[in-house]
Amino acid sequence: TKHIYGCHLGMNTVELESVLQPLLSEDFEVVPFVRAVLDAHEVDALSASLSSADTRLAAALGTHISERRGELIDEVKAVRALEAKVQANKEHVYHIMSAVRRVREACVRPHAALATRVQQIERMQQCTHTLRTLQRLLYLCRRLHEAAAPRAAAEPAEPVAMDAAEPAAMDAAAADGDLVLACSELPKTALALQEVEAILSAEDLAGIEVVDAQQPFIRAVGQAVRAQADEMLTSAVREQDQARLGTALQVHFNLGVLADKAIEAALAVGSELREQVHAALHLADGSVDEKMLADGATPAPTATPARAMSWAAVEAASDHLFRAALRVQSLHRVLSKKRDPLSHLPFASVLDRAAEASATAGEQQADAAAGPSLAPPVPQVDGAAAPAARPRLLDHERRIDQMLRAWPLADVYALSSHAYIGSLFERGLLDRADESDRPARPSASSGSCEHESDSAGAELASTTKQDAPLLGTSEALKPVSGGGLRLLWSPLAAAMSEALISAAGASASAKQAFTEQLPRLLVLIGGARARLDEHLQPAGAPAEAMAALSPPVFLRALKELVSGFRHKAVGSMLETSEAVGAMLQRHAHTTAVAGTSNIGAFTFSRR
Repeated sequence: TKHIYGCHLGMNTVELESVLQPLLSEDFEVVPFVRAVLDAHEVDALSASLSSADTRLAAALGTHISERRGELIDEVKAVRALEAKVQANKEHVYHIMSAVRRVREACVRPHAALATRVQQIERMQQCTHTLRTLQRLLYLCRRLHEAAAPRAAAEPAEPVAMDAAEPAAMDAAAADGDLVLACSELPKTALALQEVEAILSAEDLAGIEVVDAQQPFIRAVGQAVRAQADEMLTSAVREQDQARLGTALQVHFNLGVLADKAIEAALAVGSELREQVHAALHLADGSVDEKMLADGATPAPTATPARAMSWAAVEAASDHLFRAALRVQSLHRVLSKKRDPLSHLPFASVLDRAAEASATAGEQQADAAAGPSLAPPVPQVDGAAAPAARPRLLDHERRIDQMLRAWPLADVYALSSHAYIGSLFERGLLDRADESDRPARPSASSGSCEHESDSAGAELASTTKQDAPLLGTSEALKPVSGGGLRLLWSPLAAAMSEALISAAGASASAKQAFTEQLPRLLVLIGGARARLDEHLQPAGAPAEAMAALSPPVFLRALKELVSGFRHKAVGSMLETSEAVGAMLQRHAHTTAVAGTSNIGAFTFSRR
């Protein structure tokens, strides 16, 4: 505006700004401006000024447009050209949209039809799968009906009428719980039953009338098959009937519970053995039979002593263990020899997998129970680790330490092969940390006294080694590894040990006899293993049986008796050493009085 008025019209710029300044401000409002003009009574003057400015502005704009007419015409032509291009683009967009609509119509309809067809095919396949499942289920149910049908001696005269009446008869028998299956049909029935139960658990067939109608019969057949298989397995193990035992195990294999049922059968044998041994040991604990007192009888004055009765009861318990081992051996033999006729899978491999799973679960539970170590850190002195604390010693171990200090030259390693005391070497009790304080062992050139002591030590070692095959050495006191069949033999050793511990806890005389004569106890118990191995010649007893019934297993279970035996053995050695020390002191005093001195003999005696 300044340019137009100042340059073209030659007006005073200051005057123009004074007129237009209120109108050009950013916060201009019409109503306040008009009210201010009216209040100032300057309406005429302002109107004249605005009219003159409008006229001059129109003239200036016309002049400006006239001067730039060419540029304006060029811009108008450019706008018209752009309008033509925009119109062409609009036509192209319209054609594209039309093509998209045609393509959409050509694709969406077939896609919708295809989706409908696919859904129909999917539903047809589901119906077909359900129908096939039902067909298979009904076929298996028919096989179950045929297996559960009563076998008549003569052929039926009207097979059609019998076939029509069989389902009702079977349902009635199932409802009454009187369904009995033939032993020869049990494996086939179990196989069909396992497949039926798998189908019912994997498929949702609820609401189908034919399936709901067969449910009670299927449950009744399942209960009957499992009950008969359990009874057959129990009776076959008791009677050692390997034919019936194989049939029962085949039934449980078809049902998928072979490992559990085999272990349950072994546990049942172990439970029966525990009761028999418990009764035999508690009847011979030196007390009077309750039944005898109830009948009013008086015990004979020349009754067998309690200790002799205890050992007689142990011999009877060994007989019970032998008979139980024979039962488990029959189960072991069938499991190790038999294979599934369809999959050719050995039955023993099923127990191997169960043993591996049990071992893995046990390790996980042990790791979870152990948790992080909460032990305080070991203090260090001058940058060096503090010496490890010595393990806490038991009573008999303290007495061993006392004896070693009294006899610093004693060759205690001659006892390392002993069946019971030898395990002390594993704890390092005889290999003390202060061994450097003990005098060195005399060499072989010290004289004939050393040779005699070495021969005595060799004689002791040979004596203990003779008992090692039966009693087991400290090296044998380790867990025995084996396959899944060892799970069958573990219950026997556990039952025998529990019965012995119970008898020792109930009778002080029995505990004293077992503790003082622990080797005799193990010899009597080990007699069952020896008899089993001799009975099964020439093949001999299986390795799992020999390992599960070995003396080291009983030694680990009878910890209290073993500890008592060690205590008494060490006490006897300590008393003997004290007596020998007193004798040597008297001998030294006598030789001193007589004027003779034999230092070498005294040293040998101390050794």
